[in-house]
Amino acid sequence: MPSAVYVFEFKYRKSAKAAIRQIRERDYAAKWAGGPRPVTLIGINFNPKKRNIDMPIVEPL
Repeated sequence: MPSAVYVFEFKYRKSAKAAIRQIRERDYAAKWAGGPRPVTLIGINFNPKKRNIDMPIVEPL
């Protein structure tokens, strides 16, 4: 996006928290950190029993 950076991680049968943890541990957002645009991390888990996503987690970098 021209005004912001969004880093997504999707999980299957895990948790949105695990997705955020992976983004931070593997430093996926390092390329944009400290830049002019705000960076937002978004963790999403797909729940096969519900056949839908669980509540996503949205955090600033």
